[in-house]
This record gives sequence, C-alpha cells and structure tokens, in this order.
Amino acid sequence: MNHFPAEWSPQAGVLLTWPHAASDWASHLTEIESIYEILAKSISEREQLIVLAYDLDHMQYISKKLAHCATEHLTLLPCATNDTWIRDYGPICLKSENAWLALNPCFNAWGEKYAYHLDQAVNRTLAWEFNLKLRSIDLILEGGNLETNGLGDLFMCRGALRLPHETQESLESHATIREIQSELGIDTCWILQSESLLGDDTDGHIDNLVRMTPESNQLLYSACDDQKNPNFARLKDLQRELANIHADTGKFRDRIPLPIPRQLLTVDNTPLPANYCNYLVMNGAVLVPTFADANDAVACERIAHCFPDREIIPIDSRALIRQGGAVHCATMQLPDGIL
Repeated sequence: MNHFPAEWSPQAGVLLTWPHAASDWASHLTEIESIYEILAKSISEREQLIVLAYDLDHMQYISKKLAHCATEHLTLLPCATNDTWIRDYGPICLKSENAWLALNPCFNAWGEKYAYHLDQAVNRTLAWEFNLKLRSIDLILEGGNLETNGLGDLFMCRGALRLPHETQESLESHATIREIQSELGIDTCWILQSESLLGDDTDGHIDNLVRMTPESNQLLYSACDDQKNPNFARLKDLQRELANIHADTGKFRDRIPLPIPRQLLTVDNTPLPANYCNYLVMNGAVLVPTFADANDAVACERIAHCFPDREIIPIDSRALIRQGGAVHCATMQLPDGIL
C-alpha cells in the first residue's frame, strides 16, 4: 500500500520554477524575481533546492542571480514550462513498500484556463534527471488540493476536484474519490464543500483554506471576522463545516483560525485570494506568506505555535499573489530518500 507523507516529514529538497518572459510574470519580472531570490536562499540554507529554468540561457542567468546560495545545495535544470506554480504539476511523492514512487497525474491548468502543454512534461524530465520511479495516472490531481497528515487523512475541496462526469452517487463513494484514496494510500478523505476565496482561479484549493499539523487533532484554517470583507460569508461557512466534522466524528477538535489580510485587488479591482494557509513547511523552517498587513504577525505567531521546532520565516507575497498564488503554490517538496 502507498503512503503519502505529511509535508513536515523530513525532506530531501524543494522544487522551484523560476519566472520567465514566456510566463504570466513577463510584465513584472524584476519584482517577482526578488521574491524568488529570497525563497531560494531560505530553502537552500536548509536543504537541496532544484530550480527549473526555461532554457540554457535562462539557467545561466539564474545561476548569477543565485550566486549567494550554497552551490552544494543548488541544482539548476533546463526544463521549459508554461507556468511557475509547480505545486500543481510537480510530482506527488509516495512511499511504495520500501521504495519511493513519483506519481505523475494529468494536469490541465485548472480546467484548461491557461496553456499547459510544457507543464505536462516536467515530471518526465525530473524522472530522467534524478532517476525517479515515475508512474503516470489518468487522474487530474493538483498538489495544491491535497493536504495530508501522513496518518491516512486527506483534505480536499470539492470545487477544485476535476471529476470526469456528473454522478448520482454521493461524493464520498464516487469512483474518482475511491481511486484517489487508493493511489495515495488514504483511509479517510474529507471533502470540503465550502466556496473558495474570491479570485482563486484554482476553484478552491485546500492550501488556501485548511492545513493540517503534526498534532493529529489540529487544523489551521482561513478565517474572517470583518463583515465588510467579501470573503466573510464564505469563511464563516468553512468554519461551520469544520465544526460539523468535529461534531460528527470527534476529530480535529483544535481548530486555529488564521485571519486573512485585508482584501487585496488587482489594478482592475479583481479580488486576490490573499491568505496565510499558503505556507511551506520544510526542514527546520516554515515559510509564511505575508502581505504588509496587521494580521501578518497574528498568522506567524499561530503557525509558530503549531510548529514549535521550526523557524518562522515571513515571505512578502504581495507580488506572488498578483497571479493568485503564494509560497505553497510556488514550491513542491520532495521527501527524504527520493533523490
């Protein structure tokens, strides 16, 4: 049976796709690259960092940008991509008996919203380069919608599930859900019905709403007490849904709110899904998105409470959120032993 490890399990490294001129970052590369430099330094100080470059010229350019990173912890790899959100097209790593397995699900850019033909080939390139045991599956399975504690529990959001057809079955018994559980070695799949944050073009990834922690009965979740915030009603529904799960099962009794920052908007006043759940847990640290907001300190303190053995590193994510993502979306961890 496969085992899907928790994010806080020991890691071999982290994947990062560097922004490039052929991506949606083209109009403000300088600003976003400064954030990626901070991410790269924070990661490479603690574990292996694998950076995907668009081509050989881009790789040489990144090498100069990252001259401050420890070379023994840095690998640059030419691998053309459409997008930078590697959380959703990178490999999903599992322990299969005594060996590591990298799952290669289908990826269609969150319901064919954007180009994705290059992103689909990334995992094959990684498998070739690092001699990974890669297994492709027909499921559309985005890493940002998978949250596990490594103990057989999995949280996902209904809105972001790319189910192949409508069904009269209950969602929990849907053939696709059973297949996901089988592939990932999951005992219990918690599928949230709550709506996504406004502006989330993934249709509601779990890593914007709910995160698990090493304490098996603990959840961190996006919350809002400001009735003027347009996400207020949505997040109250989420709070009630999590309370109902506890009432029905007795699990997840310790639910810790992460109050979202003030509503951030694009230049044309489109809402952006800024939140603090989109953090990355890694060896010795948690990289937490911040937004120059009063709730930054609250979020960092509460996440620190859940990960007392790790340094909390704030990452200014105001540039990242312009394209709808943050720290977790931009990264994909690789478990210790897979490289």
